[in-house]
Amino acid sequence: MAACFPLSGNLRDFVTPVSGDLWERTPTIMVLMNAENRYHKTQDVKPLNSRQPVWSDYSNSMMVVIHPEDADLSKGVMLRINGLDNASVAAMRKDFTRRGIALSDNGYVINTVLTPRAFSKQQAVPGACNLKINAKQTLIAGYERAGVFYGL
Repeated sequence: MAACFPLSGNLRDFVTPVSGDLWERTPTIMVLMNAENRYHKTQDVKPLNSRQPVWSDYSNSMMVVIHPEDADLSKGVMLRINGLDNASVAAMRKDFTRRGIALSDNGYVINTVLTPRAFSKQQAVPGACNLKINAKQTLIAGYERAGVFYGL
């Protein structure tokens, strides 16, 4: 039987030590999130269909108006992210790509802005955002950075 890796007798040569960031706490247990466990945990996640509406969580919304047209993501999206640092923008772009949504200069336009003064005192909470979605573009106005992230 041939080995696929050099056998030096030192386990650290081919096994990464378990560190604190690999543990995920649930209400009842702690799970070691190694590659196998992550695979099993995310196996039921389906890739997004670029022609299917994805906004379905209205539970925290103050007002929802549903328009008859859908946003068409089949040509990808053009992200115009304002108000976030370069590392955050890179993370957002990477996340869209990871989800199978192409980034394109000719795609559906998504604009983000920080507009803390546009929120009433009742609405001015961390993570607050206003979304305006139509067939041509989406505008995400965040109370602060977390609002932009939540909106995206």
